[in-house]
Amino acid sequence: MELIKRIFVLFLVVLFLISCAPSQFVPREMKIHKFEPTPLYELTTKITLPDKPVKILLDKDFKVTTDEKEAKYIAFAPKEYTKVQAFLKARQAYQEITEEQVKLINTYIQTINALKEYIALQQLKAEEYRQLWADSENAYRAEQHQHKIDNMYHKTVISVMGLGAIVIAILAL
Repeated sequence: MELIKRIFVLFLVVLFLISCAPSQFVPREMKIHKFEPTPLYELTTKITLPDKPVKILLDKDFKVTTDEKEAKYIAFAPKEYTKVQAFLKARQAYQEITEEQVKLINTYIQTINALKEYIALQQLKAEEYRQLWADSENAYRAEQHQHKIDNMYHKTVISVMGLGAIVIAILAL
């Protein structure tokens, strides 16, 4: 009787060890890709500004004065008007360049934002794929483990039935 108890306990221990769950599948970590920064935009055209025009300060009686507080009017010599015109052309050129730079910078920012969104979506997709892969691998391992347990259980039951039949045959004789 003692031998049967020991065999039964040994059988339970072996059955317990066999029925332990398989180890979880852990996929390897993803690489994070780094990107080279885009070079900054540089202004390629140089606009030269003319010399400042020489102002002639006039008071309310149209007499030349040197005091800016007394001056009521500003006049220019005929050759100084070309300098004023050059200043106005330079101002217009700078205004056009500024507007184009705003468009360019906004386009650049929109491109960067689109790329950031694309990278975030790609990383999310990769993470979801990894999770699905790990889940399917874990389900496969669990199914495989359950199949092994079922096979061992069936073999054990058949072996016990065979031993029981032998014991009954021996006792019957």
